[in-house]
Amino acid sequence: MKALNISNEAVTREGLLKRAESAPGAWMGIRIAAILLILDGWSSTKVAKLFSVTRWSVVQWIQRVNEEGLAGLEEKSRPGRPTRMDGDMLWDNAIIPA
Repeated sequence: MKALNISNEAVTREGLLKRAESAPGAWMGIRIAAILLILDGWSSTKVAKLFSVTRWSVVQWIQRVNEEGLAGLEEKSRPGRPTRMDGDMLWDNAIIPA
């Protein structure tokens, strides 16, 4: 299988590191780190294993970055009804076996 590469010239190591400094959330950091590793020559399979995500997720990140540049790293809004519970409520109501 042919190795995937970052072909968008607007995506640079410096731009990614600058984005990482101001990026909120862990998932943004994981996506930035994954793209940095791809730029260093890592395979999408190795990146997926390192971050415990599917290879398909990594491929999608690469495709979005190639099409949209650094904006492709941003989380897209998802359709559907938003949750009624916040994170604290989810953990407070978790069932923990004794």
